[in-house]
Amino acid sequence: DYYPDHRAVVSHSVFNHTGTLVASADMDGVVKLWSPYPDVKTEDSIVMKGAITALEWMPKTDKFLLIASKSGCIRLYDTQDKKTAFDILPENVPIFKENRIMCVKATPSEANFLVSVAPRLKLNSESQSSTTPSLHIFDFKTQKLETTMKLDGAIVNTCSPNHNGGLLVCGCNDGMIRILDLRSGDVVVSWLAHQGEVFTLKLSVQEDKIYSIGSDNKFAVWSLAQTGARLMEQSLHDKAAGPFIFGLGPVGVDSSSHGYGVGSGGGRSVLLRPYGSLFAFHQENNLFTCSPNGPIVYKIKENELQYAMSLRGHTSSVITIDCCSALQCGSCVSASLDGRVSLSTLLPQ
Repeated sequence: DYYPDHRAVVSHSVFNHTGTLVASADMDGVVKLWSPYPDVKTEDSIVMKGAITALEWMPKTDKFLLIASKSGCIRLYDTQDKKTAFDILPENVPIFKENRIMCVKATPSEANFLVSVAPRLKLNSESQSSTTPSLHIFDFKTQKLETTMKLDGAIVNTCSPNHNGGLLVCGCNDGMIRILDLRSGDVVVSWLAHQGEVFTLKLSVQEDKIYSIGSDNKFAVWSLAQTGARLMEQSLHDKAAGPFIFGLGPVGVDSSSHGYGVGSGGGRSVLLRPYGSLFAFHQENNLFTCSPNGPIVYKIKENELQYAMSLRGHTSSVITIDCCSALQCGSCVSASLDGRVSLSTLLPQ
C-alpha cells in the first residue's frame, strides 16, 4: 500500500505504539496522520511553518505527538481531540529564533523534553551565526527552559534516554557518541563512533547495546556494559545513509530551507540531511535500512549482518523508515525523496 498525500520530500514516518496510526511529515511543514489498516485513510492534517525536523510520539501514550520545525516552533499535538496542546514559538524563546532545531526527545517520565539546536546557516555564505550548538531541557507542564548544556561545540543529531531518564546517549555531528548524566549535565563518557556524522542512534530494549548509523554508511553496535566497546561494525549498501540528493526542476522546494543548493537555475540539486530515522528494528533481530529502491532487511547475527531480503516500492531513495510489531503481523513504513510513503506487511517467519 501507499500513502499518496505528500507533495514534498518526506522527512519522517513513524507508527504510534499500537500500530493504529502513522504520522508522516514533509519538508513543506505538513504532518499527516493516517490509519494504515484496513485501508489507508487520512485522519488529520497539521501544517507548520518550515520543514519538519523532529516528529515523535510521546513515550507512554498514543494521544500526543511532539513536532518541531526548522522555523523554531515546537508543538505538542493531541491526536485524539485533534487540537494543539501547546506551541512554543521562536518569538518567545531566543535560542529557537537564533538556531535551527536538530532533534527533540521526550524523557520516559514525560516530565521533560530535550531539544538539540545548531546555528543557522547564513544564506549565500558558508559562515554560521555567532551562536554555538547546545542541548536544552524544557518542562512539559510550564513549557519553560530548565537547563542548558553544551557539548564541546558538537551538534546532537540524535539522542536516546535510558529507561529512567538519568542518562542520555547522544550521536553527534563530529562522529562521537556521548553519554550525558542529565542530572549533572556532564558528559560521562564519549568515543569516536563514525567517520563523519552520527545520523541515527538507538538503545537496545535491554539497554546493554547502542546501535548507530553514520554518514560513513556504516552500521555499528556498541556495548553499554563495557562502555564504548565495539561489538560489530559493517559497511552497508549504497545510500543507506545518503548522500540524499534531490534534483529540482523549475518548480520545487526552496533549497535554502532544506539543505545546500548545488548548481543554479532549473538544474540545481539539493543535498538533504536526514532528520528521520535511517533504520528500524522488527523484533530486534531484523534490521530495516534505507536504500535507493526500498527497504533492505538484514538479520542481526552475533558478529555480522546477514542480508535477508529487499522490499521494493520506491523509485527514489528511501530517506526514513519505521517498523511496528504491535499488530499480529509486523509492518514497515518507508518514505522517499519523491514524497512517496510505502507500507509493507511483514508475514511471520
